[in-house]
Amino acid sequence: MINPIDEAHCDLIYGLAVSLKPETILELGYGRGHSMGSIWQAIGFNRVRTTSYTLLDNWSDHGGKVPDYLEKRCEMAWFKTEILSMEEEDFWLHCPIVPGTLDLLVSDADHGHADKTFPQALNLMRPGGILIYHDIANVNHPNLSNIPLYCSLKHIDFMIFKKSSREDEQCERGLFVAQVAG
Repeated sequence: MINPIDEAHCDLIYGLAVSLKPETILELGYGRGHSMGSIWQAIGFNRVRTTSYTLLDNWSDHGGKVPDYLEKRCEMAWFKTEILSMEEEDFWLHCPIVPGTLDLLVSDADHGHADKTFPQALNLMRPGGILIYHDIANVNHPNLSNIPLYCSLKHIDFMIFKKSSREDEQCERGLFVAQVAG
């Protein structure tokens, strides 16, 4: 069962993307597409014609294939879009992205290994780029607490947003946000 990212964290992703004006974006994990919707809204608001958006998923939550509606949506986008259908582990083994070229990375995919690949993700970022990881405080994924620990040891500033004020929120699962120095 897909447990989608909460609305408050989607609003934060939107605000960060509108403010950052990213040209190169990588999203790891689709789920129900809520964070993608926030990113795409920000792209539309910013109207940066050179924007490039890449989405990676193994599509296990969708019967192993990219939903037809999503393929059509990407084909109709006015900015460059790419869908990578593979396991996240394979992506990191054969990463097609040049180091130092990403402006925004949003990760809500392979929670079991995301802490191990965080240094590689950090290496992809441009100075001033933003990394966002969902479920960072989720008790079901205790290994993700290694990401803020890594950042503390490397003197990388970050924040974790994990406070809910309403019963219908799930903010306590945590949203990690770090900006690369530069």
